[in-house]
Amino acid sequence: MAKLTKEQQKELEILAAEIEAEAIQMKIDYEQTPSEESGSVVVVHENSEWLDIAQDIDESDKDKPMNWDEEE
Repeated sequence: MAKLTKEQQKELEILAAEIEAEAIQMKIDYEQTPSEESGSVVVVHENSEWLDIAQDIDESDKDKPMNWDEEE
């Protein structure tokens, strides 16, 4: 990776400081007004291939955990 110019380094430091300040503000905001909907959200598009995979699961397998990373 090439070295950054002094101007680029300064811009990077400014951006990093802005990101850090925003993260701190977000943490403070959450501590003052916690959300009941916090946590991870998974969004699946209506045309996603995952819906096809889920529909193909046999009823006898419905109680088995799904391992999406393994190939059959």
